[in-house]
Amino acid sequence: MKIGIAVLAYNRPKHLKRVIDAIVKQKIESINVYIDGAADKEIYKNQEKIFKLLKNYKSKILINLIKQPKNNGLAFSVTNAVTSELKINDAVILLEDDCVPLSGFFDYMFSGLKKYRSSKNVRSICSYNNLETKSDDAFFLKRFNPWGWATWKDRWKKHNFEIKNTITQIKNNGTIDSLPLDLKSYSENSEIINGTQDIWSLSWTLTHYLDNSLILYPSHSYIENIGFDGTGVHCSSTNIFKINHKNKKCILPKKINFNLQNETKYNSFLIENSFRTFLKKKKLDLVEPYVFIRNKDYILGNQIKFYIEKFVNSTPIFDIHTHLFPSKFKKYYNVGLIKLLNYHYLKAELFSLGNIKINYFNKLNDNKKARIIWNNLFLNRYPLSTATQGVLRILKIYGVDDVNQKFEKILKITNENQLSEGDIFSITNIKQVVMTNNPFEKDEKKILNLNKDNRYLPSIRIDDLFLKPKNKKDFLMSSYLSNHEKIKKTINEIKKILKINRPSYFSLSSENFDEFKNDLFFDNFLPLLRQSKTPMMLLIGVKRGVNKLYNDAGDGIGTMNLNNLEKILSKFPNNNFLISCLDYRDQFRLNVLARKFQNLKIVGFWWFNNNESIIENLLKQRFELLGDNFILQHSDARIVDQLVYKWLDFKSIYIKVMVEKYHKLLSLGYKIKASDLEKKINFHFEEMPQKNIRLK
Repeated sequence: MKIGIAVLAYNRPKHLKRVIDAIVKQKIESINVYIDGAADKEIYKNQEKIFKLLKNYKSKILINLIKQPKNNGLAFSVTNAVTSELKINDAVILLEDDCVPLSGFFDYMFSGLKKYRSSKNVRSICSYNNLETKSDDAFFLKRFNPWGWATWKDRWKKHNFEIKNTITQIKNNGTIDSLPLDLKSYSENSEIINGTQDIWSLSWTLTHYLDNSLILYPSHSYIENIGFDGTGVHCSSTNIFKINHKNKKCILPKKINFNLQNETKYNSFLIENSFRTFLKKKKLDLVEPYVFIRNKDYILGNQIKFYIEKFVNSTPIFDIHTHLFPSKFKKYYNVGLIKLLNYHYLKAELFSLGNIKINYFNKLNDNKKARIIWNNLFLNRYPLSTATQGVLRILKIYGVDDVNQKFEKILKITNENQLSEGDIFSITNIKQVVMTNNPFEKDEKKILNLNKDNRYLPSIRIDDLFLKPKNKKDFLMSSYLSNHEKIKKTINEIKKILKINRPSYFSLSSENFDEFKNDLFFDNFLPLLRQSKTPMMLLIGVKRGVNKLYNDAGDGIGTMNLNNLEKILSKFPNNNFLISCLDYRDQFRLNVLARKFQNLKIVGFWWFNNNESIIENLLKQRFELLGDNFILQHSDARIVDQLVYKWLDFKSIYIKVMVEKYHKLLSLGYKIKASDLEKKINFHFEEMPQKNIRLK
């Protein structure tokens, strides 16, 4: 097998010397050095130094120099070098003049090229890795990195160099929705689509997602990138990408399996660190394919969507209302396909088909229920609902590219690639979530007192105080506020909770505010919240047990009178109320109420409202009536995987609405700075929800 070695040089003789010295040290006999034509006199002088430098290696290594008569740019330099090498070789290894190959680099590259030559689903081999991996085993990702890489002739031959064509294919087959968020943004950028940016790696990167091919990565980095010293065409100064070299041999795996956990970590690292110098200096962004981003004073109309997507995808999220618990508390930690398929959204949809014997179904174990739901909602009919498509979006993240498979096969893939809560927080860019804690239930009270995970903040649900027990035994054990003594005892307990646990807010789900008829409780309770600056969240309009046969899937929408809310807001003007409304018909009036009461803040799109058509309509309505004086969204997630589709879906809708709003602002003569836009999006997703709760 013939393997060519190409080195790209241009303007940095000192950097090139370090690269060639490292190559010589690893006893490579010959290389081809490709150098682009100089763009100006200063570069021409540096290239003369490079030519002189290369002559000094005559006795150490055979160097074949290929010079271009004119300046063609980076994209041409890379593609020309690879194409030229593969005309005479079976594979090629490419190094740029800032990529120093560390000890073991060529052994790793040669071994990988030979071992996976016939494995057509492996498209590339990369050698830079800054991940902290405990194992010495190499692994496979989809995300490409151009710092010391290799490929084979047949893979390169099939590559479409036209970025516009690649992006069109990505969009046509739906792959764009499963791309990492930053790559999705770049695929929507008009300058890239039209080929006006001098980049090459984006089309090659996207091809791995387009044909579901993989990239071999080493367990530790074999490349030291020395180009982040401000000398590079596409790089600014930073130490972010420094690595600790381990002088160990990397073990190549026998089986070719996509490593979802490492892919998640790597994407998170790239997204986070590509933004670190963004808008700080007049430099291009750090990592290809971010090279086209520049610091502009004001955003142009054709840049609006790109910048909004860019900032939305980088901004941390504060999820103000969930039913999630830390993985430490295993009994309450919900994760995985079985839990997802057994969620009440899907059960209700299944029962509505009319062909399921509900009593029989309810007696089955969760695995059997999940199989029935998969067969009926995903295989026997097109999954068109938000709930089913949400599951499909999660499966994409888990590396399931073909969802038209039997339940057992899907379950096997998801079990093998099970993500941790940390991975899921990284994918969604969630910084913190607020739990829903019930201190009136013995085991849940333990979570409230024992939790030390700062990602999970407490809130107190008081629904149990108003649930009348069905029998005498339950009555004695319950928290139901049946008399003055019970109310007094509960108020004292709440005082302790406020002092010790410092909850973000207290919450109550109600159909029509009937709970507030208990004046003795609320006249004592709400002043406590006011004194401690703790808000009250009301989740209004839910009717429990519409169809009791459905069990946990049987709740629906009740009849609510917002006149009752007006009275509460008026009676307790110094208490802050966070409101999420279930009935679509009440949303307009609720928006108007939010204009009339300073102590009312609308929160997100709860339950049946968490659907694309409803969110888009109501989001526009809220911006039109309230500006941005509301809290964007809460996931209401009970299974940690649900964070993926609930937040990624919402982001897509938010971007669509905001693009329209900012285009209108531009048309009205309003100038928009990128830095201001970044601050505003951060305000929406992180600062606004934090501002309206009690933080520890």
